[in-house]
Amino acid sequence: MTRRGTFVYYLAAVVVGGLFLVIPYYFYFLQQDLLMREHLFREFFVMYFYFELMGFFALLCFAFLIRRLTQAFRWARLWQWCFLAVPVFLIVVLVLGTLGNFVDRHTQSRGWLAAFILLGGPSLSLKEPLWLVVLPGIALAAVLQRIHRAYEPQQKSS
Repeated sequence: MTRRGTFVYYLAAVVVGGLFLVIPYYFYFLQQDLLMREHLFREFFVMYFYFELMGFFALLCFAFLIRRLTQAFRWARLWQWCFLAVPVFLIVVLVLGTLGNFVDRHTQSRGWLAAFILLGGPSLSLKEPLWLVVLPGIALAAVLQRIHRAYEPQQKSS
C-alpha cells in the first residue's frame, strides 16, 4: 500500500468499475430478451466475471487518464470529476474498441487471446448503444474522486 492510495485507487477502478458497467448492460440484455429468465442471478455473476476479464484494461486506462487530467486542470470537486468522466470514458471505449476491431480483423490466430483480454470489452461495447457506458463512467469517477481525496496529503496546521 502506498501513501497516495494508488493500489486502492486502481483496484477500485477495476472491481467497482466492472460492477457499475455490468448493471446497465444486464438490464439492457434483460430487456432485449438475451438472458435466460430462470437463471437471472447466475447470468449476472457470469456477466460480471466476463466484464472484469475483458474490461480491466479499459477501466485502468480510464482511471489513469481521469486522475492525470484532473491533476493537470487542478480540479478537485466531485462534479468536475463526473463532468470529465463522460468524454474520457467515451474516448477510452472508442479508441480501445476501434483498436480491438482492427486487431481482430488483421490477425489470423496470432495473439488473439491477448487482444481479446485487453481489447475485447471495448470492442464488444461498440456493438451496443454507447449510452450504456456513460452512467457507469460517471459513477466510477465519483468513487475514484472520493478515494483520491481520501489519500491526499493532509495540510499540517500550525
